[in-house]
Amino acid sequence: MEIPLRSLTEILNGGVQIYSSHLCNLHTIQWEDIVNTERFRISVSEIEDTNFDCSSCDVNCNGSCWAPGPENCQRFTKRDCSIMCSHGCRGPTSSDCCDEQCASGCTGSQPKDCLACRTLNDGETCRESCPASTIYNTDKFKTEPNANAMHHIHDYCFRECPDSYKRLETGECVSECSPDSEEIEENGIHVCRKRIGKACDGIGTGVLANAVSIRSTNIDLFQNCTKILGNLIFLPQDKYSEPSALLDPMKYNIFKTIQEITGYLLIKWWPGQYLDLSPFENLEIIHGKEKKNGKYSLILINLSVTSLGLRSLKHIKDGDVLIKANRNLCYVDSLKWSRFVHDPSQTVSLEDNQIAEKCALKGYGCDPLCSDEGCWGPGPFQCLSCRRLSRGRKCVQFCNLYDLSEPEYASNGKCNSCHVECKPQVASLTCTGPDSDQCAECAHYKDGPYCVKSCPSGLPDKNDNVIWKYPDTKGLCQLCDPDCAYGCKGPGVRNCSLAADSVGNAEENNMKESPPSRYLI
Repeated sequence: MEIPLRSLTEILNGGVQIYSSHLCNLHTIQWEDIVNTERFRISVSEIEDTNFDCSSCDVNCNGSCWAPGPENCQRFTKRDCSIMCSHGCRGPTSSDCCDEQCASGCTGSQPKDCLACRTLNDGETCRESCPASTIYNTDKFKTEPNANAMHHIHDYCFRECPDSYKRLETGECVSECSPDSEEIEENGIHVCRKRIGKACDGIGTGVLANAVSIRSTNIDLFQNCTKILGNLIFLPQDKYSEPSALLDPMKYNIFKTIQEITGYLLIKWWPGQYLDLSPFENLEIIHGKEKKNGKYSLILINLSVTSLGLRSLKHIKDGDVLIKANRNLCYVDSLKWSRFVHDPSQTVSLEDNQIAEKCALKGYGCDPLCSDEGCWGPGPFQCLSCRRLSRGRKCVQFCNLYDLSEPEYASNGKCNSCHVECKPQVASLTCTGPDSDQCAECAHYKDGPYCVKSCPSGLPDKNDNVIWKYPDTKGLCQLCDPDCAYGCKGPGVRNCSLAADSVGNAEENNMKESPPSRYLI
């Protein structure tokens, strides 16, 4: 029996173990030319059998072959190499060395001349790694998208994701989209796009086509919904309503994720435990594509709330507003409704709600930090706009310009946090803007004009060079010596870092114990 492996020239990982075999020419193979004997073990044993007849190697094989005939000679890629060649060769001189990315030999000295790739193949040449999605711009001191980026899949680098793969927004290729994203097609390319929100049917639409209002039997359908396709209707339960158990008032918080309603919002009943409509505090847009009685897109009638609390509402795009017979309701008269009801043909009717004088007597007025545009309810979080400054949704008197725990800067009437890499200053401004190049002082290190947590380490540049930097005594990032292949801790080659030992216990774990054998090492 023969070994039909005449094309085998290199085993990159793993050793060889053959025993109790009736294979011809086994003893002629020079396994040390195929296996990395510094890392892996070669164990070959043969059975002595006088009745077992094997043909000799062809005279042109120099004593090493897989089977008879000149076509089965063992091909050597290391045995006859110069001592300067560490990854095979095509001839005996130092100019015949293969590139370090080559496996199984080569036809020239460049990585594009390899017969096989040791690590990765980009279709044109062998590489240690695929071009990264971002590169370090040495002139601008920041990372930026790499126009020549490639995707690493198995042992290959691809410009575009293969047909069976999808592309993430970050550029990577994956076989399946994650549960929180969906697969869409863009210009013939399958892309995994992060779901921005969840669209759900409203009352009278789709799965709720037969429903007349929100009930305990359907409220769970609105879990995590951000957009309502249709209407939301809340009606009191009576003998004409569909039968259902009493609805837990806390269940209404399920609507806090809703940002958009394409139809109208009608509320004629609301739990008495709520003093406002805070479950809709994140509602931003009512489109009014469908209107109640062909006229109204926001209807609030006969509720016991004292304020609306619709602090995120920005647009009522079509339809009129009717807020009526809410005996305890204050604040609505203070609102500048033209801020979110834009069309002059739209009307806002405020009827039979609590009178302004009684609201004032009860202390139901806008916070002093609110502007004259009014508010949705009490406190600095309910202002339509701020008289002085805002921090997120809250109106404030001052920004924390000199706060050591959370320093801020002021811009366009807003208080914003300084970059995390800015070092808080005592009795002076920590920063003048949002970026790390606008810090008065860096918390850690500085790369060019930017404050950074650590100096760039192992980042590729546009020329595929690897950038390594170290912090000097002033905390400024400096380039390592060009001869430091794995970074450095200071200037000059004497401070170069050493490569991590990646071999580990590979030799020990290579193979299990085998029967007595002949070691060809």
